[in-house]
Amino acid sequence: MNSLFLASVLGSAPFRFSLEQSSVETRMCLAGLLCLSLVVWIVFARKSSRLMRARLATLGFEESYSSSRDPLELFDRNERFDDAPAFVVYSQGAGEVQHHLHHNPVRFRRQRLISSHSFNALRLTVEEVVEVEVQALGRHLWLLRWIAVGAPLIGCLGTVWGMMSMVVSGAGLPELTPWIGTAMISAVVGIAVGLQSMLAATVLSGRVQTFSIDLRRFGRRFVARVEHVYLDQRPIEDEIEEANEVLASKIVALVQKGRGPLRELPVLASHD
Repeated sequence: MNSLFLASVLGSAPFRFSLEQSSVETRMCLAGLLCLSLVVWIVFARKSSRLMRARLATLGFEESYSSSRDPLELFDRNERFDDAPAFVVYSQGAGEVQHHLHHNPVRFRRQRLISSHSFNALRLTVEEVVEVEVQALGRHLWLLRWIAVGAPLIGCLGTVWGMMSMVVSGAGLPELTPWIGTAMISAVVGIAVGLQSMLAATVLSGRVQTFSIDLRRFGRRFVARVEHVYLDQRPIEDEIEEANEVLASKIVALVQKGRGPLRELPVLASHD
């Protein structure tokens, strides 16, 4: 709607007359405002396209991830959804889990699990990746906010600058009055460009906010699923008992081979 308003302003007869009669300073400000309007459209189109691709890729990834039985199944199958921010979080998190399973595993009943320290490292990794992806989704929105604030000020600058030029030229009040409306066209265009940028920033910010909520929710789901499947959640008493059993079995194996520590124990002499 704001774009139609801007087009109607630029195509109207008063604007054409004002442009023909305006000063060089006012025309410079109008040219700058039109360039800012083009920047708004470019940023809005590119960001909208990026969010649309991310939405479609995320839907495909969520469907595949929800149908998998193991949280690392997609990672093991090397399936890729590069345009989905949630897949980036999943890929980094799954790689962290695989690293701890191969280099720092906790073995229990022929299963490889991760310790609580490894799980805390996984949680920090997922949170960091989520924040990085959220920042990437909101990139360049600051430019739209800046244009929304700066465009009306630039328009007012063109108006005041043009009126000052007319006053300096020595024109009297009767001759100056018709030119005031001509100088005001710069302020009108500045306000129109500012509204256009503000609406674009508002729409994109809402979409990015929705993505951010979904991304943080997925990060919590993934961490909870890894905790349920791969985290060693045995009580400390069971871990101590298992460690003692392993140690005892190793000692027995060494003794049976004839080179265990029991053969080296000193024999205590008995005294009557």
